Amino acid sequence: MRGVYTTILTAGLFALAASPAFAQPGRPGFGPPGGMPAPTAAMLVNNDKVAAELKITDDQKADIKKAADKVRDKYKDDMDKARASMDREKMSELRKAQGEESDKAVLAILKPEQSKRLSQIVVQAAGLQAFSKEDVETALKLTDKQKQDVKDTAKDLQDDIKDVFQDAGMDPEKRTAAQKKVQTLRTDAFDKVVASLSDEQKKTWKDLTGDKFDVPLNVGFGPGVGAFPGAPGPGRPGFGPPGGPGQTFAVTSSMLLRSEKVQGEIKLSDSQKDDIKKEGETVRAKYKDDMDKARSDMDREKMGELMKSQGEDMDKALAGILKSDQSKRLKQLEVQASGFQAFSRDDVKSGLKLTDAQQKDIEAAGKDVQKSVQEAFQDAFQGGFNQEKMADAMKKTQAIQTEAIEKVVKGMTDEQKKAWKDLTGDKFEIDMSELRGPGRPGRDRPNP
Repeated sequence: MRGVYTTILTAGLFALAASPAFAQPGRPGFGPPGGMPAPTAAMLVNNDKVAAELKITDDQKADIKKAADKVRDKYKDDMDKARASMDREKMSELRKAQGEESDKAVLAILKPEQSKRLSQIVVQAAGLQAFSKEDVETALKLTDKQKQDVKDTAKDLQDDIKDVFQDAGMDPEKRTAAQKKVQTLRTDAFDKVVASLSDEQKKTWKDLTGDKFDVPLNVGFGPGVGAFPGAPGPGRPGFGPPGGPGQTFAVTSSMLLRSEKVQGEIKLSDSQKDDIKKEGETVRAKYKDDMDKARSDMDREKMGELMKSQGEDMDKALAGILKSDQSKRLKQLEVQASGFQAFSRDDVKSGLKLTDAQQKDIEAAGKDVQKSVQEAFQDAFQGGFNQEKMADAMKKTQAIQTEAIEKVVKGMTDEQKKAWKDLTGDKFEIDMSELRGPGRPGRDRPNP
């Protein structure tokens, strides 16, 4: 069971490391230097709201897709090799080069006025990080002192955000309050830098950013992030350290079906792929307006509810498309991918016929796992984000999860162990990068 859930666990935890404490582009002040990269032109242009703002035609969309496919194919072999060797430095270099080439391709397709507006939206989406962009520094003619002030402000912001989330711990309510506080901190830091500009610089800044544009929170993922283009995906809310029954992030069947390896494992036919794509588009359209509103309102609780309902609808659709043996195997992979959280699933609890005492022990073990994971990542954040410390924290978390699961299984009756084997099936290995939706530079893959 270790293979599939540990790769998912690692990616989820890395998202945690980058997301709450560092970059969340989409609002003024988000994306401080030192965190995740701000959205690029190639990311933004794939968003429906941005495309509408730019008045992109269908012909341009087709040309942009062709250009993106061409750039992706150019880097595919090198990227696959870097992933296989776990060379993060090389992957970062390739993603940067691929992103820059994708941006050039996009801007070459757009009209001058479209390119200018897109560039303005890119700067807005970068937030505080925009002041560290070479083109912005040059245009504003920032002095050495101003550049240093930006770095100091970003460093202070990063430290403040780290403190806020460490104080919140893993408590859902406290983390929700922390996210709102962080939004205020980022906005204040951003406004502070803008206020420090000279009148001439403020005029230039206005030209660099243009009219205010509410950059969507889901930017960078493109339309239709899901099992296939058009199918629903899990989005970002809920990402956090897996560990206890209270965790909100879960791997779904539709997420697993993004992987070509999973499609091969359950022997998915071409006609089934087409049917799943159609159903995914229908489900996504059903929830689109409500999801867009929840994202705009920063209502993570509502987004979580919508994604749960969306996932349930997609699971029902899959049940009508897949054969019984395919559904069973896919469900086994889903249980494997759930890690320790699997024991809080209703189907698993029912299948294992867990006693009240066992459920109580599992809940206590889940809290211990959650606490251990939290401590591992708090240590990793000491002194700011550090790649090596984060890698060590991920390894510790993998060991924590594995040990906790093995302990629970060891305490089962022979009948329960047999049921557990039936619920999980044969061990399955999967690359987490294959579960990401299409349309994000550096993470693209051929569509099924």
